[in-house]
Amino acid sequence: MHPDLQMRALNRLPLSIRRIATLAAEPTRTFDQVERARIAMDNPTLTSTQRLGFLPLWYQILDPTRIPTPEVLEILDPNQNRGAAVDISCAAVALHYGGQSAHLIKRTTFS
Repeated sequence: MHPDLQMRALNRLPLSIRRIATLAAEPTRTFDQVERARIAMDNPTLTSTQRLGFLPLWYQILDPTRIPTPEVLEILDPNQNRGAAVDISCAAVALHYGGQSAHLIKRTTFS
């Protein structure tokens, strides 16, 4: 796995923002926690290197095991399966902001 995708890359973030990102990376995360991480990433004082620290968060949120299958979506009732609705919402945020983070990775040559 690329080092920028590993959770230790969160250490690039200032401590207060790292706490926000760490909570958003937990399996029990809420959409509000992911939204706070999104807002934190938009902080104009962060350097490009620090912004890259969010990449493992977005990568983890997009873990296919966390995204509901089409079968689950067919019977999705937000009142009964709130976790699936949260996971879908978080994945939508991660798709957008993960792309913004990913463009910061320098292209490497693989031999």
